[in-house]
Amino acid sequence: MGVGAPSGVILDQSFPNPTAGSSTVRFQLSRPAAVRVDVYDVQGRRIQTLTDQSYTPGTHDVDWDASGLATGTYLYRLMVDGELVATKRATVVR
Repeated sequence: MGVGAPSGVILDQSFPNPTAGSSTVRFQLSRPAAVRVDVYDVQGRRIQTLTDQSYTPGTHDVDWDASGLATGTYLYRLMVDGELVATKRATVVR
C-alpha cells in the first residue's frame, strides 16, 4: 500500500497473468468505499477504466478484457476514496 493509503485495502495480482484475453483483478475492502481501477500503458496513458463505483466491505472481482490490447506490460491502479492504494503489473501476450 502507498503512503497514507486507507488501511484494510488489498490489491491482488491479476489472474491469469500473463493473459491472452480476459483477466480478473481482485481487491479486498474492510469498509465501504468508492473504488476506481484503471489500466495504463507503460507510457502512463490511461487506456481503460475497469470500475468506478462504490463497493461494500469484502472481496470483489473485476473483469479485464485485454483481448484488444497489444502484447506488452500494463499497469493497473487501485484508487480508494480518491487515494492511490496500489499499482500492479500485468502482461498481455498474443
